[in-house]
Amino acid sequence: MIPGITAITTYFIEPCPEQGSDYVLRNMMVTGPLGLTEIHKNPPTIFRKTCIFRDFVFKCTDSSEVVLASVCGENHIVIPLRERTGEALGALDFNIGKSKMLFYREFKDLQKMIKVTQAACYEILDELSGEIKKHRVLEIENAGEVQRAGVLFFRIMLQELQESLQRLTAMNFVSLLLYESSPLAQSNSLPDSESQDWEANAKLIRDILTGVILFIHPELELSSDLENWDKCKLYLNRHLVENICAFDPTAKNVEVNLKLIGECIRGHSRMEVWKFGNIVMEYLYHWSHICVALTELNKKRNSAITPPLPSKTDSCVYAKMPGGSLLGNEVKKRPKT
Repeated sequence: MIPGITAITTYFIEPCPEQGSDYVLRNMMVTGPLGLTEIHKNPPTIFRKTCIFRDFVFKCTDSSEVVLASVCGENHIVIPLRERTGEALGALDFNIGKSKMLFYREFKDLQKMIKVTQAACYEILDELSGEIKKHRVLEIENAGEVQRAGVLFFRIMLQELQESLQRLTAMNFVSLLLYESSPLAQSNSLPDSESQDWEANAKLIRDILTGVILFIHPELELSSDLENWDKCKLYLNRHLVENICAFDPTAKNVEVNLKLIGECIRGHSRMEVWKFGNIVMEYLYHWSHICVALTELNKKRNSAITPPLPSKTDSCVYAKMPGGSLLGNEVKKRPKT
């Protein structure tokens, strides 16, 4: 999740049970700062007249426009989820705590997240209305409708990244390798802080590229080339982007070492990639994390682990996003009350 966001609450519109009223909001789930999501079995109902501290969410769904609000010392960015008609079908309430606004880079990430979420909503709505046929891209989408809905967000992100990578030129990759391979002797003449920045960026480049290469060439796990960066980077050839764009992390024939890839990519934060400011690293960082998430989801599906849906005795369940470490990536249920 974006560091400046402390919580995300998802609301959907429902007809009001009281005759003559317009609609109510249902609090479907809440995601905390570490990606732990509380999914409600019986979503709490928010009435316009009785919940004055959530009137800003109704303002968002009434107007189908973004609303900024401050409540009890915390600031909120509320963004509508729209139908094709432009009318709101729900809203996402982003709590940014006491901050007045997100940093520019965080805001750009939020825009991308909303764009993908809205695209996923459109695709589901269009399929339900019969306007389009179901378009299955990843093998995991054939496992069932619940699984497909769960991976749709990741699949759309993956497709957008593939399209972005295809627009890059060979020089984008060459400049990255030139930066990484610049002689350390040159950096020794720099101040300590700049030399440390160079070393951190060089490690970022090598680790992320190694993680990407291990997805495309998993056989390298057993090769001495993996320990020799000069040999390893030879795999960054003109076929790399082509292979990335054809790669399905959920395909039956894909067998990758997630532990090894995780050691490469999970030691680097989103902030590091922001600071480095290289478009190739931006795309490959996100691509590798999405592939890890999809591979983990696929492994859980193959292990017959059920989706995080509440049972009859649960008021809600807690689910951790794939790729996280909290709770060991397991679904945990609230004790009976």
